[in-house]
Amino acid sequence: MPRERGSLVQATFTAGEMSPELIARAELAKYQNGAQALENCIVLKTGAARRRSGTVYVAPVKDRTAVTILQDFQYSVDQTYALEFGDQYIRFFRDHGQLEEIAGTPTEISSPYSTADLRELRFVQSADVLFITHPDYAPRQLARTSGDDTQPATWQLTEFTHRDGPYLDINDTTTTLTPAAVTGNTTIAASADVFVSTDVGRYIRLSNPAANEDWGYATITAVTDAQNVDVTVVKDFAQAGVATELWRLGAWSETTGYPWCATFYQERMWFGATNAQPQTLWSSRSSILNGFGPSKLADGSVRDTDAITRTVSSRQVNAIRDLGDDTQGLLLFTAGGSFTARPGVSGEAMTPTNCNIVPQTNFSVHSTVPPQQVGDNFLAFSRTGDRLRELRFSLEQDKMVAPNMSALSDHILLGGIVDAAAQAEPENIVWAVRADGELAGFTYEREHDVLGWHRHRLGGSHVDDADFAKVESIAVIRENDRDEIWLIVQRIINGETRRHVEYMKPLFTRAIDQEDAFFVDCGLTYDGAPATAISGLDHLEAASVDILADGGQVAQQQVIDGAITLPVAASVVHVGLPYAAEVEPNPRVLGSAAGDSRPNLHRVYKVYLYFDRTLGGSIEWQDTDVQELAFHQAGDAMGSAPALFTGRYDLSYTMPTSPEARLTIRHEGPLPFTLLSVMSDIEVSSV
Repeated sequence: MPRERGSLVQATFTAGEMSPELIARAELAKYQNGAQALENCIVLKTGAARRRSGTVYVAPVKDRTAVTILQDFQYSVDQTYALEFGDQYIRFFRDHGQLEEIAGTPTEISSPYSTADLRELRFVQSADVLFITHPDYAPRQLARTSGDDTQPATWQLTEFTHRDGPYLDINDTTTTLTPAAVTGNTTIAASADVFVSTDVGRYIRLSNPAANEDWGYATITAVTDAQNVDVTVVKDFAQAGVATELWRLGAWSETTGYPWCATFYQERMWFGATNAQPQTLWSSRSSILNGFGPSKLADGSVRDTDAITRTVSSRQVNAIRDLGDDTQGLLLFTAGGSFTARPGVSGEAMTPTNCNIVPQTNFSVHSTVPPQQVGDNFLAFSRTGDRLRELRFSLEQDKMVAPNMSALSDHILLGGIVDAAAQAEPENIVWAVRADGELAGFTYEREHDVLGWHRHRLGGSHVDDADFAKVESIAVIRENDRDEIWLIVQRIINGETRRHVEYMKPLFTRAIDQEDAFFVDCGLTYDGAPATAISGLDHLEAASVDILADGGQVAQQQVIDGAITLPVAASVVHVGLPYAAEVEPNPRVLGSAAGDSRPNLHRVYKVYLYFDRTLGGSIEWQDTDVQELAFHQAGDAMGSAPALFTGRYDLSYTMPTSPEARLTIRHEGPLPFTLLSVMSDIEVSSV
């Protein structure tokens, strides 16, 4: 039986976890840098696979039986918050804790949004004001109004006060409207049926045949019947008792619906889509973010500073789902494709007469998960939530292109997603919350061709037959010089379903000491005088927990009465739910003059693993033989934790031949793990 020997090297994991359907596609360039499994490991920009850090328990949500969501809020460069939106309330988190009015009483304000509304909320921030849109509610703004952020009165959630518009088109029928007075509280009568009960709060604009500015407007305060309403005049009408066919109703109301989304661009505030006008885009007046007045001139001419209204022209209804901007213009992400709103001449400002909507791609976006901006590009999830596309401008095609970023890892997003957030520091990662509660990460470093998916299962269980907790929402907030990931996680603990607010510890780097390595989920840290009794673990009652004490692993214990007892006193102790990390490189293929080795039998007889600051783990060959990795070194002090290992770890094997050269590196316990590369010595025998 002819035999051939050689060495196989996997230097990086930049292609991430790849689809099982590609297991036989060794000719693909990215195959050599991919893996069959990357679980609870993050692909770094350097190409290494590093175990994600654990999550820290912060607080329970208000109602453990109901879904809640998280949203970031940045008041200033050094003051950022995570906001918990629940059933008609908002709570606040800052500096790794929950804001409280007094001890034990969380800071809370009321909101109009019910549990069923939360996934459809859209957010955009300008300075220290967070604007919130939802198709069934008038836009609102959340502001922090004073320095004492623990008091509910400090946080104000109010309706966004927009003036004089936007409006529907001018009436083109013979129906007339007649105001009873020109100012104050008055009535307007219609010559035919115009009004419905849900028009209360809606703007109404009438032509006033007088002077050069001949439009006045009012707010409907009551609907008497289909032809009569009470109004409060905001800008005076010119004449009372005079009927006019020149009138228009507000575009936003309970009748028509409210904007789905908003953004800021070229000193204007922009809103997109209502239920009645799903393809329409509205802007404020230039530099007047709450002024939406169209032309006021008697001849109907418009000024460059007037508000803008545009509707997407397409062969099918493409409801606008989100807005963004880049160097090419204002981006419209719709249910049927992406468009750019921009002036006819590059470099000019958009005006009511100089605003063109140009189709870019036919890629539909998710209805409730907004696109994520990473650098100059956007990463957007498909309508079904099972694909991720990169939207970027192509000089060659002179338009936006949308390559599929999940084509080689199409299993990662199966079942769709419910939430997403983008992290910029220290790594560019788009995080997606899958419908089943698993967390998917996509490391996106375009300039270095690092485009790798990884999966994350948080410790615990959310149903009896699941071996991971269910992530339900995610937000990324700025914390010092890095981005911090906040999560709402559902678990069953002590037979009871619970939902907790948690945040993920930063990646374990050389700046972090061994004793501060945090690799447990829903965990807490004791840091003080040496102690054996560690309490305050009521949120993990009856759970089996991992323990790291002064940098060394301690045997698992069960939490009883909210506490554990260490065998030896320790000063820095991390306690939380266990989770495992796993890296399974793609099966290795040995090339030769006769072709590749896939039709043959393989035997790996030596493996070289390159680690950085790692302790613990094991290697499995073909899911059968398991060999523990031992990192004790000469000179390690007796009774103390072994030092973290950096370097090459050699393993010799005496393995039987098999059709594939497959191995898995698995890591359990509350310890650091970074795999830099894998090299194998392999023997191939012809069948």
